[in-house]
Amino acid sequence: MKKLSAKFHLALGLTSIVMTLLLTATMLNLIPDRQKAVMSGRVALAESIASSSTLFLTQKDYSSIQSNLEFIIGRNEGLLAATVTRTDDENPLIIGDESEIDPEYDASTSTTTTLVLPILQGDSEWGKIALFFTNPDGNSWIKKIQNSRLALIAFCSLLGFTLFYIYLGKMLKALNPSQAVPGRVRSALDTLAEALIVVDGKSNVVLANKAFQNITGESAEALLGKKADEFEWHLSEHHPDNEDAQGTGDDEHDDEKTFPWIQALNTSETVRGADVWLEAHDGNWHKFLVNCSPILSGKKASGVLVSLDDVTDLEEKEKELRSARDAAQDANRAKSDFLSNMSHEIRTPMTAILGFTEVLKRGNGSSDSDWEKHLGTISSSGKHLLELINDVLDLSKVESGALEVETIDCKPHVVAHDVVQVLRVRAEDKDIGLDIEIPEPLPEIIQTDAGRLRQIITNLVGNAIKFTEDGGVKVILRSFDDNGTEKFAIDVKDSGIGMNEQQQAAVFKPFVQADSSITRRFGGTGLGLAISRKLARAMGGDILLSSEANVGTTFTAVIDLVTKSDVKILQPQELFEQVEVAEAEAHTTWEFPECNVLVIDDAAENRELLTLVLNDLGISTETAENGAIGVDMATSSTYDVILSDIQMPVMDGYEAVAAMREKGLSQPIIALTANAMKGYEERILEAGFSHYMTKPIDIDALSKLLAELIGGKKVDKPAESNAAPAKATPAVATPAASKQAANEQQADGELYYSRLAGSEKLAPVVEKFIIRVREQYTQMEAAPAKATPAVATPAASKQA
Repeated sequence: MKKLSAKFHLALGLTSIVMTLLLTATMLNLIPDRQKAVMSGRVALAESIASSSTLFLTQKDYSSIQSNLEFIIGRNEGLLAATVTRTDDENPLIIGDESEIDPEYDASTSTTTTLVLPILQGDSEWGKIALFFTNPDGNSWIKKIQNSRLALIAFCSLLGFTLFYIYLGKMLKALNPSQAVPGRVRSALDTLAEALIVVDGKSNVVLANKAFQNITGESAEALLGKKADEFEWHLSEHHPDNEDAQGTGDDEHDDEKTFPWIQALNTSETVRGADVWLEAHDGNWHKFLVNCSPILSGKKASGVLVSLDDVTDLEEKEKELRSARDAAQDANRAKSDFLSNMSHEIRTPMTAILGFTEVLKRGNGSSDSDWEKHLGTISSSGKHLLELINDVLDLSKVESGALEVETIDCKPHVVAHDVVQVLRVRAEDKDIGLDIEIPEPLPEIIQTDAGRLRQIITNLVGNAIKFTEDGGVKVILRSFDDNGTEKFAIDVKDSGIGMNEQQQAAVFKPFVQADSSITRRFGGTGLGLAISRKLARAMGGDILLSSEANVGTTFTAVIDLVTKSDVKILQPQELFEQVEVAEAEAHTTWEFPECNVLVIDDAAENRELLTLVLNDLGISTETAENGAIGVDMATSSTYDVILSDIQMPVMDGYEAVAAMREKGLSQPIIALTANAMKGYEERILEAGFSHYMTKPIDIDALSKLLAELIGGKKVDKPAESNAAPAKATPAVATPAASKQAANEQQADGELYYSRLAGSEKLAPVVEKFIIRVREQYTQMEAAPAKATPAVATPAASKQA
């Protein structure tokens, strides 16, 4: 709907003023009341008739009363008839037209059409005269309207509006500011492709060229006097099509201070390069680059020249940029999915680490070979966990939206055996079997991704154990021909709860398990199988499923069987022997010249560990607990290499290395950091470090780096067994050992025992630990006396 013009609004406003004045005058009785005036005249006439009739009665001239009434009726058009009624006579004397007399009139009451007056003779009432008049408002509705005050107000309003409208049309045309612009100038402005408008100090449009008229679809006359802010303007950041700003556009639109011409009026300064959107008359949105030049009257702006350059095409480029932004967000979602998957996978090696740690704490397996096997499992699981963490932090892999796989030498039977060894504790806890079967000869080595294969087998075996309550789980390794392509298959067969067809169809979906009750009964996130299938397909295969409810399930992981030409085909017994027999491999050690290394770390345990490792390599060490102390020691003494942590109190690693370099220290400074994010190493090297290593520190890698920096030499020796002597078994006090130690040391009153106390290298660490335990034990015994809550002392435990 086309909006009303300024001329209409002005005429309407003036008419409203006239109506207000008339209504006010009516309320103040400044406008005469016609009905009241007529009634006053009739009352006066009636009083005159009553007076004259009383006079005639005094003179006993009864005929004159009738003559007088006939004379008066003839002279007054509104008086239709009259009656004279004596008090003692019910038959009235009628003067005038008898048909105009209301037969039901009340002789005791006067109305607007009937006046009843008493006639006195002396002090007594002789009779009554009734006068019958026409209706003062008229008998027709037209007469009633004509005689009302509202008719007067309506007439004045309608006629006034018409006259105002015509008059304002002529006056506004004469006063049109655009007429002050010469015609040739207006023609020149109309030829410009750039839209132009001129607004006054109240933001009213006083001039608009042809380009702006084409955008709005309104004529110059219609635009004249219209507020510029009434158009559908939106600032760029609040454009309705901008998803990030939905719901805020209207608020911003209502805030006039945000519009550039308002800014120019308020500041009297030019505003350039403002971006605004305007909805054209055809419903399309156009983006404009707006420049506002104030028209100064003295020092204050009395108007603004606004130029609008259509840059809608450039906005299309911005849309492409938004598409790129969306692509980046998709990559971010891919990263989130990847992190979710990895968080699930991290728990698998953690299960092994915590499980075998618990085994060691309980003292299960007292022989050195058992200790060595459990520690080996913990070590391999810890390394696998570190590999998973590195995958999580590999942002380039995450942003690609795909998990990459590598092709290296892999012994699948060894990988499967390691997984079974890791998960055997879980199976034994449920009192179910977990075995490997190799029914046929297989290649000794295949070309695939060993880490991904380990993940697949771990997920499948872990799931099988989780959903099996009786019987057991078998891992079967085999190969088969798939249409001319050799495939390697790992069957994980269980005797668990099984699945029906509907459950089998959903089991590979992320975050979905076979049944809604599965999560309540067995836990888990439903990611394992989805991850495994994704990995298997990336390795050229798939995961197949065969299941029967309440009977069992078989998952088959299939991957490409790629081997080198000279690979050996081993019998099942040979494969098992290769797994069970440890190979004696050459172990490289280093021999260092006389040197001194400074270790800077706020954690005492880290300083102690590095000191122990470096001393074992024959390297002298000194330590500092923060960067400030480290800087002082480094500048006052000479060190061949400096190892420094990054996050430390007082002075962190960045500040410390900067201070060392400023003081002229040029020796290698190695950063030890727990941050393994890609790109972080650049910041470390730019700070002044010569090298960096991520925590947990790889001892072999550190030894190799120090050998390169200090000049260490390789010394090839046969690999030493990781199994410690009986007296140097890892620092875990088994129940049996603790009881034996207690018996042996009961005479001394000591209840502390460590199987590492016999180790020459670790004895100092054990001694410090025992001192701390004694202090804590004393505090624990004293706690009950102080009513310290929630502390269970050994004595209390014994009593309980």
